[in-house]
Amino acid sequence: MKSRSQSLRGLGGDRRFAVGTPRGYHRRDSIVGLFWPDQDEEHARASLRQALYGLRRSLGEGVFLTRGEEVGLDPAAFSCDVWSFEDAAAQDHAEAAVASY
Repeated sequence: MKSRSQSLRGLGGDRRFAVGTPRGYHRRDSIVGLFWPDQDEEHARASLRQALYGLRRSLGEGVFLTRGEEVGLDPAAFSCDVWSFEDAAAQDHAEAAVASY
């Protein structure tokens, strides 16, 4: 059985979504502009819906959070090596930061 805590390692380009600044929710129009800049809005939004559907099936229902026109990753259900590095560096935990890098 998969752990509820997942890593972005191996998801390739989807890493760009997780390391968005600030952490938290991101507007759908920003996400579609990042991943599908050459598509019109209707097709780009359809691509986003399909991508989120596939990722939810792969990672679990609770990983992505939605709030109206915004989508985010639940940090309690998902882990990311970039987040681990940033948190360790912010807390002056050099060994943990290097291990995350």
